[in-house]
Amino acid sequence: MKGILCSIAALSLLAIAGCGGAKKESAESSNASTSSLQPGQPGQPDQPAEADAKVSVEVLTPEVKAGAKAQVVVRVEVPEGFHAYTPEVGGSYRPLRIDLKEGPVDMLKPDFPKGEMKQFPGLSSEPLPVYEGTVDIPVEVTLSKDAKGEVTATLTVETQLCTDAVCYQPNLHDVTFTVKVN
Repeated sequence: MKGILCSIAALSLLAIAGCGGAKKESAESSNASTSSLQPGQPGQPDQPAEADAKVSVEVLTPEVKAGAKAQVVVRVEVPEGFHAYTPEVGGSYRPLRIDLKEGPVDMLKPDFPKGEMKQFPGLSSEPLPVYEGTVDIPVEVTLSKDAKGEVTATLTVETQLCTDAVCYQPNLHDVTFTVKVN
């Protein structure tokens, strides 16, 4: 009986944790725990290594003129048993984001696909828009008018993965691509 009470007390302590700020990382991540948590609460459960997405980028238009638009696709692979929130989620949930980190780019326009509405009783009483599995996000990249030769740009992709009961600390992934400017 004492062992059961200790286990319940340990789980109660874990339930105090929540979803915190972004964790700066460039690829795969970190360590484990489960509990019923709401995003935005202070603290953070330990993050299992599998609670991180795999992120890559593919260039669809390898040659463009200066000032023109190049097309790339950012691929986010969400591990089985996890989900990421779409940009429409709202509230204190952290959606998947794509930002320019560096490069000769004047504008970045991601075209996020529509997610699937799913119910997660451990996180919300309402269905939430999420991505599961592999998500391909087309991104229109407008290069600077003074870009010349082979140019490289780096995008930062923020992912926060959640199970049906807990959200883990967000991760930042840097993905780099090269385009030849004529």
